[in-house]
Amino acid sequence: MSSLNRHRRFVLLVLALAWWPAAAGALAQGGRPEQVNRVTEYQAGEACAFPVRIEATGREKVIPLPADRLMIASPRLTVTFTNLNDPSRQHTQIITGPIRVRFLENGDAALVFTGINFLEAFAPELPFLALVVGRLELTLDVNGNFVSGPTGPARIVDACALIGG
Repeated sequence: MSSLNRHRRFVLLVLALAWWPAAAGALAQGGRPEQVNRVTEYQAGEACAFPVRIEATGREKVIPLPADRLMIASPRLTVTFTNLNDPSRQHTQIITGPIRVRFLENGDAALVFTGINFLEAFAPELPFLALVVGRLELTLDVNGNFVSGPTGPARIVDACALIGG
């Protein structure tokens, strides 16, 4: 498998883990902006102590960069969390933070999240539904396993706590 194909396959895995289906499609299409319209619901106890709906809308784009790197941009992406036991308990967040991916010689990928990002079931050390504000770094192997991180001065916010009641 060529280096580029290996990287693309790995990035698709990373994007699936991080809940970016449109960005995965954009990568396969050479970086054309893609519309995101996704709704996910979890029953009580799966993500939060109560049932929750997550709605993401906006656009995302994968930008190939030189030297085995790429950037995932989402300038108009928002996510809304709703407590389904009490729909008045809702939080909408713009998640426009870029994600930079650098592929290492051994096949690992170093990811750097900056700005505001949403990570869903991404790292065992993070809340299941995590808003990340600031810089967060981690490294994954080619199978999506954590090699190091998450580290950095980011503020981590548990989305369940924002809409709990």
